[in-house]
Amino acid sequence: MYLPFLGLDLLTAAFILIIPLILEFPRVIVKCFLLLYDKFIKNDSWSSSEVRPKVSIIVPAHNEGKVIRESDRESFVSGLP
Repeated sequence: MYLPFLGLDLLTAAFILIIPLILEFPRVIVKCFLLLYDKFIKNDSWSSSEVRPKVSIIVPAHNEGKVIRESDRESFVSGLP
C-alpha cells in the first residue's frame, strides 16, 4: 500500500517509525526504574509542606510594577504566607 502524503509505501513507513520506538523503550524503562528507586528506596524526598522559601524575589516585567504592587497589598491583607 502506498502512502501518498508520506511518499512512502506502508512497510517503509512502519520500518522508519519502529526504529525510534525500539530505541526509546529501554530508555523509558530505565527512567521509570530510577524514579521509583529514588522515590521508595532512597526516601530522601521532601514534601511541599516541609519546604518554605525564606525570601521571595519579585521581578516585574515591562510596565507591570503597578499591578504587582496592588497584588502585594492584597496578599498582605489576606494574611496568606
